[in-house]
Amino acid sequence: MSRFPTAGHLVSWAGLCPRNDESAGKRRSTRVRKSGTWLKTTLVTAAWAAARKKDCYLRSQFLRLKARRGPKKAILAVAASILTAAY
Repeated sequence: MSRFPTAGHLVSWAGLCPRNDESAGKRRSTRVRKSGTWLKTTLVTAAWAAARKKDCYLRSQFLRLKARRGPKKAILAVAASILTAAY
């Protein structure tokens, strides 16, 4: 893990963080980038499994974010949390 100085660098390399696209104070919606496809697929699968587990922090995080951002963006946030915890 010495290749990545922080957990944020690892999450960015895995392609689980959103891009920062802002112009004139307005934030544009963007897609997550394509990278680390095998890692991203594995983490998203694990995040869906964690979202189904009862009495779990990751499930509560998923439900909290799903209400505001939708299920796909919420599951990417849960996957990023799993990768951060693994780091």
